[in-house]
Amino acid sequence: MKKNKRIRVLHLISGDLWAGAEAQAAILLSWLKRNPELELSAIIFNQGRLSRKLESIGIPVYVLDEKKCNSFRLFLKVRRVLSKHRVQVLHTHRYKENLIGGVAALFSGVPYLVKTVHGLDESFSGIKKIKANLYNFLDRWTTRFLFDKIIAVSSHMAERAEKELHAAPVACIHNGVDLQKIKVNKSKIEVKRNLGIEGNSPLIGTAGRLVPVKGLDFLLKAAKIMQKKFPRLKVLIIGEGPERKNLESAASKLGINSQLIFTGEREDVHDLIYAMDLFVLPSLSEGIPMVLLEALALEVPVVVSAVGGIPEVITHQFTGFLVSPKKEQALANACLHLLENKALANAVALKGKEIVKTKFSAEIMAQKVFRLYEVLVA
Repeated sequence: MKKNKRIRVLHLISGDLWAGAEAQAAILLSWLKRNPELELSAIIFNQGRLSRKLESIGIPVYVLDEKKCNSFRLFLKVRRVLSKHRVQVLHTHRYKENLIGGVAALFSGVPYLVKTVHGLDESFSGIKKIKANLYNFLDRWTTRFLFDKIIAVSSHMAERAEKELHAAPVACIHNGVDLQKIKVNKSKIEVKRNLGIEGNSPLIGTAGRLVPVKGLDFLLKAAKIMQKKFPRLKVLIIGEGPERKNLESAASKLGINSQLIFTGEREDVHDLIYAMDLFVLPSLSEGIPMVLLEALALEVPVVVSAVGGIPEVITHQFTGFLVSPKKEQALANACLHLLENKALANAVALKGKEIVKTKFSAEIMAQKVFRLYEVLVA
């Protein structure tokens, strides 16, 4: 490959939510933008936070509104953009983009296709389960026959992808956070005061979409157990989602309404996490959660479920505490142990921050992804 020719890469992602995949894609693209050997563009299926972020850093963005277009019209529009830019590498991020992008690339002559597997499939029931199984089947078929490379964000997911897909090679490239962007603007005391929390009240919490796979009902049950030793304990839940009403109802039944604070969507997430004495992630399934890396970078001790790629980040009792999923007593015990041992909590938090700096930075992630592009095109 001639060094004076830039590699033309287009990322295709839905952007209907602001979740881990969208946050990771935004960080990745912001770092890839710094590479003079790349010519980047993006197609987003929804106008929103992701499209605005990419536009703000100078990446050409085509917003194709999936609310106004059926899948066939989206396919035609994606094919048109791919042909216009003479894209060399199409990089997709979710199953819908994999299907539409994969077929559109085939018809527009894009030579190389890459997809990122951000997390494991959520479990559904009823008609949603039937639809999910169909989409997953089509996604696996498309990936097996059309894609040249799969990026898995954890070794756990890479092993699973290799078993399911017997054609495209899989590369493990861990998620990374932009350490330059993880900053706080308010003190812990100020944040607590703004939330109506007394300065000496223990504060634990979490952040993310309020969906069943996050296991937040087990956090509520653990909080009920912890209330015996810490009656003034507060639990901060940052984010929004379909589970909010169920969680509020569960808190009412447990008698811990006064302990819980639901913030909804917030722009000052880093300030809120920084104010926590513990960050808790009781997920039932995960890849490499971006919010976990952010909490570690903010030097907050973490208690997390030992699922998916999380044990690749957290070494038990060294960079954080791992617990089995769906075990509220184990979750409560780990939280209590750290709340009662401040020196241990501080030591764990320091080591957690160091592991993010050395292994899970955005710069490392972007270098590996660029090298993957470079090898493909070469």
